[in-house]
Amino acid sequence: CTKKNNTAPWASGDVCQAAQCQDGACKPIGGPKNCDDGSLCTADGCDPQTGACQNKPVDSACNDGNTCTVGDICVNGVCGGKPKSCDDKNPCTDDACVSGQCVQKAAGAGKACDDGNVCTAGDACQGGVCLPGAATKCDDGNPCTDDACNPKTGCASVANTTPCNDGNACTKSDACSGGKCAGG
Repeated sequence: CTKKNNTAPWASGDVCQAAQCQDGACKPIGGPKNCDDGSLCTADGCDPQTGACQNKPVDSACNDGNTCTVGDICVNGVCGGKPKSCDDKNPCTDDACVSGQCVQKAAGAGKACDDGNVCTAGDACQGGVCLPGAATKCDDGNPCTDDACNPKTGCASVANTTPCNDGNACTKSDACSGGKCAGG
């Protein structure tokens, strides 16, 4: 700067800072060059050699602005997260995240489900609830056993001592014993 009050631009040697001659001296004007790209996932700066903006990706926590994601993190310069889990473990509801809130609505009627009872088959959803299907038949065809279904373990047969007919006309007072019909 050779002229007093010269306001012509001045090459200050820092290509990332604008400067002017004022009162015979080079003085910065304004702030440094703005290289902000608006991304939380980049480190922004100006290359002091070329004056070019540099926006280098950083891996760090961030907020992607989506209330239906969790664990947001920067990866390769992009902020994102995993979908928020809204699974209520009910097969008879369709689960979704809406504006950060979990919403469950009844699944379509007739959708297959499991009511947790092994003594039913063909369970189906109705109004968001799993309704039992047809009862399992446990009759083993043996009159010397009592047959039943346990909701946890399934069909079971227990020997009884009821009267029976062993098919032999020469025996009387036939009765069940050990699950078989025995002549008297």
